[in-house]
Amino acid sequence: MASLVVKLSFRQLRSEKYFAIAMTVNMALGLIGYLTVDGFNKSFLREISARTRQIAGGDLVVSARRPWTERQLEILSEKIPPGSTQAEEVSMVSMISFGQKSRLIDLRFVSNTYPLYQGLELKDRGLLPVGSGHELAANQVWIYSELQSQLGLAVGSRVRIGEAEFLVSGLIADDPSSGSGSFSFAPRVYLPLAAAQSTNLLGVGSRSMYILRYKLPPGSDAEDLAVRLKKAFSEAFPGEDIRARSHAQSSQETQRLYAYLNDYLLLISLVSLYLAALGFAYLVKSHLDSSIVEMAIVSSLGGSRLISYGVYLLQCLILGFFAIFCATVLSAGLLPLLAVVMKPFAGGLDGLNVSVLSGLRAGGMCVLAGTLLSLPRLLKLWSLNPSFLFHESVQAGDVKPSRAWLGVIPAILVLWLSAVLESRSLNTGSVFAGLFVGLAAVLILASIPLSAMALRLSAVPGYSWMLSLSLRLLSRSRVATISTFVALAIGATLINLIPQLRSVISREVTRPDTNLPQLFMFDIQDEQVEDVRNYFESKGARITSLEPMVRARLESINDEPASARKMNFEGEREEQQRDALQSRTQNLSSRSKLSAAEVLDKGEFISTPFTGEGLPALSIEEGFGRRVGVGIGDRMTFDVMGVSVEGVVTSLRRVRWTSFEPNFMILVQPGVLDEAPKMWVGSVSNLSEASLDDAISGIVAIHSNISVVDVKASIKRLLVLIDKISAAVAVVAWLSLLGGFGVLFAIAHARSTEREHSMGLLKVLGATPQGAQMSALLEYSLIAVFAVIFGVGLSLIISWTIAVYILKAPWGVVEMRSIFNGLVLLPITVFIAWLTTRKAVRTDILKLLG
Repeated sequence: MASLVVKLSFRQLRSEKYFAIAMTVNMALGLIGYLTVDGFNKSFLREISARTRQIAGGDLVVSARRPWTERQLEILSEKIPPGSTQAEEVSMVSMISFGQKSRLIDLRFVSNTYPLYQGLELKDRGLLPVGSGHELAANQVWIYSELQSQLGLAVGSRVRIGEAEFLVSGLIADDPSSGSGSFSFAPRVYLPLAAAQSTNLLGVGSRSMYILRYKLPPGSDAEDLAVRLKKAFSEAFPGEDIRARSHAQSSQETQRLYAYLNDYLLLISLVSLYLAALGFAYLVKSHLDSSIVEMAIVSSLGGSRLISYGVYLLQCLILGFFAIFCATVLSAGLLPLLAVVMKPFAGGLDGLNVSVLSGLRAGGMCVLAGTLLSLPRLLKLWSLNPSFLFHESVQAGDVKPSRAWLGVIPAILVLWLSAVLESRSLNTGSVFAGLFVGLAAVLILASIPLSAMALRLSAVPGYSWMLSLSLRLLSRSRVATISTFVALAIGATLINLIPQLRSVISREVTRPDTNLPQLFMFDIQDEQVEDVRNYFESKGARITSLEPMVRARLESINDEPASARKMNFEGEREEQQRDALQSRTQNLSSRSKLSAAEVLDKGEFISTPFTGEGLPALSIEEGFGRRVGVGIGDRMTFDVMGVSVEGVVTSLRRVRWTSFEPNFMILVQPGVLDEAPKMWVGSVSNLSEASLDDAISGIVAIHSNISVVDVKASIKRLLVLIDKISAAVAVVAWLSLLGGFGVLFAIAHARSTEREHSMGLLKVLGATPQGAQMSALLEYSLIAVFAVIFGVGLSLIISWTIAVYILKAPWGVVEMRSIFNGLVLLPITVFIAWLTTRKAVRTDILKLLG
């Protein structure tokens, strides 16, 4: 029987070669969209990963607050893959002295293998090669260039750190790792690890961080390794503050940007994959409907129904995998061309290629899901009677609704599995698949009354014969109408979802439109605030932020100890907040009004000074509130240098962290922290390049305790990353839209093929070719109008759900622009239908009636 199935399958494909070509091309169009998006996704992530590795200083960063023990080093040697390169580092806050001047510094003792990735740049030598740490002699030091103007030193000067003197052998012009873990609170100074003992700074009681950075062999999964290390350390050393982070998680800014981009690209890949599966499923349904006659003939000649089903399934597999091959080959040739075209916008895209494995996986999922979606139809065909051959149209037998629904379950499972595998997240994949299945169910229910309404409208007098005929055909061909409506509406929803997701992400990762900070200032005392403000205003600079900061310890929430409270950390992107909450140390501040980077989400922001009556107001960043489980009306108690401060949450804020301004998770009502020990932090912008060094040395001359850090280079690096991510968001959105239009073309082509017979009959009855085409076009346009309307409306609901529950990002009125997208989508859909009906209307009448 198997040989007969193969022989009949190829014979029918040869006899219907135009259909086979059309089905292959249409499915290939959908897959090309997915594979192109997938190729760009991988290339963008590779390039951004290279940047985050440079910022993190390695693929993996492991840190502890105490010197490494033998057992801890054994765990690392067991888990770290062979061939990895290690760089050791010890960091702490200390002082540097030159003559009578002293400054707070971020001191780094580094091993000979530092840095693991190129990027560290000295003023007189340029970029240092990998492993330049061995060039630092035991009595030498590299310092940030702003210390040159603050202390009046130069290369060759001798400075004192701890109990030892060192020779300044280099001024650091750029340090990519300064963006790791947010901006430093003081200029950095690098010493060789061998010099740590001579400084006598790492004794008992010193507050230092012991860091191991690793450059892993190619192909290693840094995120998975970080998870396994954290688990191993938590089991072996419960309560120890040992952290393990991948390069993407090591910086608060890069972690958030990387997480948003990764989520967005995965979601767009899912949209593209589902669009391809939708196109194939509709084509499979069209092929099945056209094969009813052949199945009935086989049955009338005594053949088993299994032969008919085998022929049908084998044809789907042959055409599906041939389409996969074509899509893979075409995408492989298309991607290098697109890389050249997109280079002015997206920069270099190294290694831009098509993954054959991705093509097989995605194409296999599409073929499997599309074929399984035809199971209910196959169940109906089980009762096919050969006598139907003598009817004007062949109809399938009836089947119980329960059996029809059971036939859909395998396809739903495949769609869910593909979403989970593609997103690499059970939560994300399940939510997306659930939204897709719910979308299909809503559209099927909505299509039933629409078909009945078409019949009623066709009886209204005054319509042209073409419109009346189109309405009648819509109601009489109910199954075809419903399937076309559902396919078009799902396609419109997914296509319309793309620009909405883009706008959600773009709002989170776009570069700020305000003046970017050039200098960060720390350790400003209360009595120095006005002097600092007046000094920089006299220089024509702009104080973009000047805020008090008070260190506090979170003690309790609603009288429940914070140490006993269960926190909701929401995955790896909140790793730094996890660490802060575990130590319960927070930075508090006060503001009389929200900054330009903040938006009130819920409640009322209290800006008036605290009167002493009741509890002071607290304003909480909404993500922080979600993690610790606090909302409006909850009470929080903090320990500020031994003094208990209790407040009530009156507002939740959304903070745009890419503003590069000092932002705080917790704001306390003005007047509460006035007497608390504090320091002021601020940022300065609008200084000319020539006046930067003078401005730094000038403010330090007025108040020698103030630490100033030049953050231009760090912000510039993050802006390059943001621009790259913004380009990725835009490019991938356009590519997936093109793939979506390919799916719409497939649906329109299949619909016009189904209507070839009716258009031929119209020409036999005297209709002109243009009239026959217009009738088919009207029929399709009516379906398209309702499909786009439903698609736009449902895409708004789905985009809100994805933004809130997957991306954890705000959904705003900007997404309402989707209505305009729908208005644009409608004429494009009708134009595609016009193109496809042109061929159908030119088909020979004798061939249709033969």
